[in-house]
Amino acid sequence: MPEQNLISSLHDDFLYPYDAFFERTGNTITLLDFAQKLEQLGINRDDLTALGIEKLDDISDKQYTELVKQAMTHGYDVAFPSIFAWWSTMKQADQMAYIKHAAGWYKKLDFTMVEKGSQLTGSGPYLVLSLEGADCVTSLKDMQELYDLGIRSMMLQYFEPNALISEHGLTKLGKECVHFLLQHNVIVDLAHQSPAARADIFVIAEELGMGGLLAYTHGSMTPDIEWCNECHPSRGLTTPELKKLIEMGGIVGLGVTKPFFKSLNDVIIRFNHVVHLGEGAHHVALGTDFGGVDIEDQLGINCPSDVAHLMEMLHKRCYLPESVLHDISRNNVRHWLAKPI
Repeated sequence: MPEQNLISSLHDDFLYPYDAFFERTGNTITLLDFAQKLEQLGINRDDLTALGIEKLDDISDKQYTELVKQAMTHGYDVAFPSIFAWWSTMKQADQMAYIKHAAGWYKKLDFTMVEKGSQLTGSGPYLVLSLEGADCVTSLKDMQELYDLGIRSMMLQYFEPNALISEHGLTKLGKECVHFLLQHNVIVDLAHQSPAARADIFVIAEELGMGGLLAYTHGSMTPDIEWCNECHPSRGLTTPELKKLIEMGGIVGLGVTKPFFKSLNDVIIRFNHVVHLGEGAHHVALGTDFGGVDIEDQLGINCPSDVAHLMEMLHKRCYLPESVLHDISRNNVRHWLAKPI
């Protein structure tokens, strides 16, 4: 793999898309096309040839693991590898079993797993193990199990109501779980949460003085999504929410694809806007979602090496200093993680 500028991202998906787990448990799951996934992680044909791989169908779990290790080493400083755990067709027990299975696979990569407050003094990649959707949680015991598996960033909901979030916001159990996460130094992810749930999370974090554990890992703002009929505008943050997140010490990861933005020009405009909302740009990061983007949603920033092109456009068109752009693309996530609560 060619050398490139390392990036840090608050949300990406590296998991093996042909996982036999689904077949074993009788679940039919549609995952991203394998070729698309490899390209988004920066894995090319030469990388496959080097491992003696002729056809994608021939890639073994061991070979895929090695490819991802290479991709992360050459592409990332800090990554938040996601475990997508919301499928309406899967039983609760199967969801929990899959999370355990996926967490075990990420640990096989043998990179340093970190959490908020960790001092990242050496070279990466560092990983913050993340859960996208907590439908498997029906008790505090389940939440403890996820923590014991190494989950250090958690999204309580993936759009649909569950035991933690109703249409009115956090349930009693949801509030107890947010307290649990914050008191155990786990990042609470506001992405995919309903506005009512986000409001409740803000209240609890403010009461505990732990706003520095809040993140919006990938997405955009409400006006950016209004063009898309398939994604409700409430998936994006409002201006008051974004300002509150910044004031409380949280961090926002902006996406680089549809449906969060209609065009690459819109991506550039929003990055520039969010940079100027706070004192400095320390609150702005990437939430690229590489490995989980459908090809029709790509806007030209399609893999880690493309991020340099986005930063170059922000420099030329918005006159953002190169030091600020380097922080956005890499350093801000590292510095935010190291900052104590």
